[in-house]
Amino acid sequence: MIKLWLNGEQITSEALNLKVFLKEHYNDSASFAVAVNEYFVPKFDYENIELREGDRVEMVVPMAGG
Repeated sequence: MIKLWLNGEQITSEALNLKVFLKEHYNDSASFAVAVNEYFVPKFDYENIELREGDRVEMVVPMAGG
């Protein structure tokens, strides 16, 4: 288990990479952008991003409006 931050809240996770982490916490059909430690991560790279103790994951979900 590692402790990391998700949208400003500290959580624990057993996920080894970003792809597994996102499957644990978000619906596959949801649209969002992801940043880890303030760096945008393209979707094709999720599996290659290893999560470590203290990492900061930010999820940005698009909203309609004007």
